[in-house]
Amino acid sequence: MAWIATYAGADFDRAVDAAIAITDEVAAAASPAIHAQMHHAFRRAMQLEWMFWESAYREMSWPV
Repeated sequence: MAWIATYAGADFDRAVDAAIAITDEVAAAASPAIHAQMHHAFRRAMQLEWMFWESAYREMSWPV
């Protein structure tokens, strides 16, 4: 599982930092309605991320 090492690399850290900076910039100028949509999208993304890792841990097939 060499692919998991990607998450520990400096390139990944820089990409995450850049994505956070872009998101913060957009959020700073966003309306309350857009903030609500951003929160909804983030929550759903985290649900899917959890489902992915949980299914791997339990050796389940992907339910989607």
